[in-house]
Amino acid sequence: MKPFPSFGRLKATYLAMLGLSIAQPATAEESFVTQQSKANALTFTLITGDKVSAIVNKDGKLGGIRLVNADGSDTFTSIFKRGNNTYVVPNHAQAFIDSNAIDLELFNINKLYESGYDDASTDALPVIVEYRDGTLAGPAVPATLAGMSLTGEIELIDSAAFAISKDKAAQTWQTLVARADVEGIWLDAVVHAHKVSQSETLTPTVPLTGAYGESAINYNGAGIKVAVLDTGYDTEYPDLQGRVIASRDFTYSSNGVDDLNGHGTHTASTVAGNGHGSEGKWVGVAPAADLIIGKVLSNTGSGSTYGILNGMQWAVLSEHADIVNMSLGGTATTCSGPLVEMVEALSDKALFVISAGNSFTRETIGSPGCAPSALTVGAIDRDGNTASFSSRGPSPDGHSAKPDIASQGVSVVAAASGGLGDTAYRVYSGTSMAAPHVAGGAAIVMQARQDLTPKEIKDVLTSSVFSGNSHVLEQGAGAMNIDRAINQAIVAPANRELGYFDNTHTAFTETQNHTNKHV
Repeated sequence: MKPFPSFGRLKATYLAMLGLSIAQPATAEESFVTQQSKANALTFTLITGDKVSAIVNKDGKLGGIRLVNADGSDTFTSIFKRGNNTYVVPNHAQAFIDSNAIDLELFNINKLYESGYDDASTDALPVIVEYRDGTLAGPAVPATLAGMSLTGEIELIDSAAFAISKDKAAQTWQTLVARADVEGIWLDAVVHAHKVSQSETLTPTVPLTGAYGESAINYNGAGIKVAVLDTGYDTEYPDLQGRVIASRDFTYSSNGVDDLNGHGTHTASTVAGNGHGSEGKWVGVAPAADLIIGKVLSNTGSGSTYGILNGMQWAVLSEHADIVNMSLGGTATTCSGPLVEMVEALSDKALFVISAGNSFTRETIGSPGCAPSALTVGAIDRDGNTASFSSRGPSPDGHSAKPDIASQGVSVVAAASGGLGDTAYRVYSGTSMAAPHVAGGAAIVMQARQDLTPKEIKDVLTSSVFSGNSHVLEQGAGAMNIDRAINQAIVAPANRELGYFDNTHTAFTETQNHTNKHV
């Protein structure tokens, strides 16, 4: 636990700015008028109370993004693009972003639009407020300020989810940044499954993981609990009957944990499907593992950060999962925030296997996959080549190499939710498909080497990959080899943090220890 600072990051920045002229939002709450009369014009109220105007083009993408005054005229501010995302940062918010007190994604107009947070869609902005360590311990509850309604609290990481009324955003902003107990404010972002288009190749991928090797063939994941946090599962699907020992819906879906999307059923059966519907052809990697299903993504394939956080806690602390598969993630500009903090807080109890993302270029590893303790998975095809869509490292802030490992993620065949007969199985591609291969592999290794901790399982897996010459920022250590992992004796740490360096030019030396893990 961190020592209590005199002030949180937020107020420290606020106090530093008091000597400056802190601008008020250039908006009028009720009298905002846009000069754009087109039906496809949108407005966004930022957490600061400032207004942003944009137009939805014919291709569905946003254009004409600008910060505006109350009369609709432009106002000077910082607008920049990163990839396909446009950020609009009011001048009076920049210092808070620079000090990591405010999530830059709160100013990502494309993400706000894709999340349905434009003013026409909602009158509130969902956020997660991070408090100083110990603030929410025991019976303590987060203070609900004017203009905010409490969604729920997450004591483990001293955070709480709120909805900020947009018509009171400016006043709420001023109150929040002046509080000494607030460490940071994050967008309660909508997170998506990492899935891409379907394909036609129909050959099993499990044999390519080393699961049927001389040693691995003797294990099937029995006794290991694997949580799959996704879109739920088809509760009547034959391949998952008897495999699911606990399930819970965190999306408030009318159909509960039942999977109307298909993504969760596909990933769950890749981990531990018994292959009954195909006479064993499309069996999962660890067919005797116990599944814990947390529906954290809705039937549309997306879910709130707050719901995912609750699913993570439930899976590990209530259901005692040994491994947590998360084939999901969101774009990020820094590897921090509630999801990353939750991975770190729980990683001594469970191994988090998380998909890298499908953004295909450098420095696009998603969150929470960028978390240092996560076993982050890139995708490869049947020939061992990095999938074109697989996100490349390093982490968004450049401090972690990532991904850590790779596995099959191209044209993967697994259970189809609602499918029967000829439609019982479906072909998906994505790092979402690669992650459950690794989660299943981890279950087999955990069964075979029960003396190892979650971190040690991660290190063993990354120390025992198939030989290859792939780039570390594409496949990490390389392609998972379950059979070799069971007997691997020489173990090195997984991808290390690249570190944080100041400009003092002080010499730095690190000694790495390679251990001999006797089987």
